[in-house]
Amino acid sequence: MLHLFNKVYIEHEDCISPDYDRVVISATNGVELYKSLEEISSGELIAHATSLDELVGAGKTYASYVAMFTALANKVKESGKVVYIYVDPTTYYKLSALWLKIVLPNVTSADATRYMRTNHLHQKLWHYSRKTATVAIDALANGTFNEGQFQFDFNNTLVNRSDYESFINDNVAGFSVELLLASYVYNGSRKTELKNSIKPLLKKEIEKLLYEFKEVVVYHMSNASVMTALGSSTTYTIDNLQDAVNDSASKIAVFFKNSIWNTEGIGVNSTNNSININNITADDIANIKAMVSVAQGDWNYSEVNKLDFIPYVQKATFDDADLTAILDYDQSNTDILHTSGAFYSTEHTTVNNYFVKYVMGLRGGNVSALNAYVV
Repeated sequence: MLHLFNKVYIEHEDCISPDYDRVVISATNGVELYKSLEEISSGELIAHATSLDELVGAGKTYASYVAMFTALANKVKESGKVVYIYVDPTTYYKLSALWLKIVLPNVTSADATRYMRTNHLHQKLWHYSRKTATVAIDALANGTFNEGQFQFDFNNTLVNRSDYESFINDNVAGFSVELLLASYVYNGSRKTELKNSIKPLLKKEIEKLLYEFKEVVVYHMSNASVMTALGSSTTYTIDNLQDAVNDSASKIAVFFKNSIWNTEGIGVNSTNNSININNITADDIANIKAMVSVAQGDWNYSEVNKLDFIPYVQKATFDDADLTAILDYDQSNTDILHTSGAFYSTEHTTVNNYFVKYVMGLRGGNVSALNAYVV
């Protein structure tokens, strides 16, 4: 999978699902869906073709590539849903090469290959092991990135970037965060877009941590020594354990505050809006940190410091100082084994964390290599 912009992705045809809005470009699968399947599917087959040449050009479904990208951008704006461009291997290399030439005016074949190589590895090791239907895992996990084919397509793709200027200006805020980061680290450009891209990723990371901490609390409510250390004067057993969630004297009370949690138990994920992060106070953060300090023992759970970014997420937009603090945190924690990025942890399967680490490694040093990745 390759993130293009907003909620539009290129995805391998092995992962086709009729439950997503989609364009299918494949010699094998680029056909109409059986009517019976279409009737029970929640996704829309937006367009299909057996090749790019069949789909794009005068008199075809899309008159040009910019027309196709613009149509998909509008589709996402109207529906708010993800759109996948499912492709066969031939189309994957051609379309990804075209995209990088469109959005990165200074990129060379070697630069583009480096980016795609790390993206392939990231998706292979993380995305396809967690998110993909079982029937597709083997094909994708055993797949390799054909650098020769990608470079051939890249070197034989011509792009008049001026044709895409309007599209880029309208959609750059939704471009991949790693490319916005490279632009900002290189010359300070795309700062506003980077702030807006990092914010929801950081929010998800904080919410993930809050649930991890809450799992510890829920598990140890019957542990007398832990509860005493957290300020409780009551010993909870199987007979009164249900009362622990109302123990206002204990620091675990923050994990059951109705103003913060929309569900008493462990939520599935942040997309359910189960955490009201704007209602978390400084005292709440202090109590959560105190709980973690008690629970972690000798384990240095340094990720708890990400909670310091809650006030940033609560703002309408990041300040420049906020952005610097987030990037400084990530840069200073690069070598800590049990710490993941503030906005590019492994939970964010659409963010190429290997490439982000590459960019962060150049921050404050020789950034000249990042010129290739400036949007």
